Amino acid sequence: MPETHACGPDSDDAFFTALAEVFDRFPDKLRQYAVSCVDHETDIMKIDFDKQTAIARIEDGKVVERFADRGGEELAAGLICCKWWRSSDNTWECLKRWDHAVTGVPVDEKVLKPPG
Repeated sequence: MPETHACGPDSDDAFFTALAEVFDRFPDKLRQYAVSCVDHETDIMKIDFDKQTAIARIEDGKVVERFADRGGEELAAGLICCKWWRSSDNTWECLKRWDHAVTGVPVDEKVLKPPG
């Protein structure tokens, strides 16, 4: 039996209502961004996103993620960020990056910077 968790529009109605209003204001972003619940990674897998970042790649038609320490050489290589969260100090931090083999994009310092 799958474990239940309190994420999504059914459990966070006010948040998703406010988020819908943001997408109404920026309709061109509707299919560019998605909401993700990270409680399975933080609560069940014990991933500490303050210390780690996911790195994803495609392998045999599946997305495979592994976690690397923030500030490590691997992340300094300029992997492209595709998932952010707002940290407790009100800055945007990268939670997930795509491996170069997936993107084919050369290393570039500007991809390390969060949006905004």
